[in-house]
Amino acid sequence: MNVFDHQYLIIGGTPKAGTTSLYKWLSDHPDVCASSMKETRFFLDLDYPLPCSTQYNGKNLEQYGVFFKQCEKNKNKLRLDATPDYLYSRTALKIAELLPHSKIIFILRDPIERMISWFKYAKQEGMISKEMNFEQYVMLQVGKPIDANLPIFLRALEQCKFDKYLQEFYKAFQNRCLIINFNELKNNPRKVMTQLCAFSNLEDKFYDSYLFKAENVSQAVNNTSIIRFYSLLRQILIHTLHQYPSIFELMKKPNQLLKQILFRHSKQAEELTISLNIEEIIRHEVRQYALEENTRSYPNKIT
Repeated sequence: MNVFDHQYLIIGGTPKAGTTSLYKWLSDHPDVCASSMKETRFFLDLDYPLPCSTQYNGKNLEQYGVFFKQCEKNKNKLRLDATPDYLYSRTALKIAELLPHSKIIFILRDPIERMISWFKYAKQEGMISKEMNFEQYVMLQVGKPIDANLPIFLRALEQCKFDKYLQEFYKAFQNRCLIINFNELKNNPRKVMTQLCAFSNLEDKFYDSYLFKAENVSQAVNNTSIIRFYSLLRQILIHTLHQYPSIFELMKKPNQLLKQILFRHSKQAEELTISLNIEEIIRHEVRQYALEENTRSYPNKIT
């Protein structure tokens, strides 16, 4: 079978909206074969500011199969890829045609909540200084144009304009595109998985006694330099070893242990008190594309 003959379920967005949790929950399903790394990033635009091991260049579609070597013994399983920045990449629109048996999912989160999550994550990873407050983080992005040199953590505000990007994906995928409300995923995961399984042609009974655990929750850490070094090293190893599934699998437990040690004295990031003024600025910047307004005009949605 060729790469385009398989069935795929792709979590295409959005960052900081529960994509890691959903990827884990789906990966555990017996009829799903997940990619060797959560974010293959294969269909990101060539100039998108995230590291990639292999990217689609118009001629190398078969290389996408490298991320699914472990699936060769189970050719009929649904293949899973979770690259949340696909929403902001025009190359990803080509998935609809290149992989005709693919379906795509987008999780949408309220822009205010998503900006707060990005702020906490940027601090955790040492992307911004400890002294920077939320208002400063937002104002740093107001009116800032997107270009190839703008780092990913300063694109958060622009990338809250969900509707601007979703329309093109709905045109490309039509009824093969599904929208999920983040709050519904967080508060009623079993209900969401029932509807998601129906969309993906999966049996949902697997989740009857499943423990839905949140993954990749932002935390407040004491030494951001060490965490940043760990994250960088982890990314290098992921992109280097993903082609060797057996070695990659062996690395998972040591990584989990190291992560527990690094975050041993950390705590969940504190709740922020947001001024009405900064809320209004965010709403204005995203042209008031609130979650409810985004999903109202789309046929396939879980709200």
